[in-house]
Amino acid sequence: MGYPIWVQSANPRIPKNPPTHLWAAPSPRAKPVPW
Repeated sequence: MGYPIWVQSANPRIPKNPPTHLWAAPSPRAKPVPW
């Protein structure tokens, strides 16, 4: 890994809506870090 989720979603082999628990931040209000 290492690519932002929105970049990974561009790959047709990768689901556009992967489980959020794979990269969800500790706080529900927190936003993902734009790597």
